[in-house]
Amino acid sequence: MSTLSGSGSTFFNLVYEKDAEKMAQALQSKFPQFRVFTLALDNSGVITKN
Repeated sequence: MSTLSGSGSTFFNLVYEKDAEKMAQALQSKFPQFRVFTLALDNSGVITKN
């Protein structure tokens, strides 16, 4: 799944973990002027300290 976020400053791609590096390499190759980040999902959410 891919989407353009906000006014066009961020392009978000959601892929399976096994495909993340391949996707990042393909994007960096196609768009060398962009910064490409590979991030993991956070299943814990926000945790507050009392």
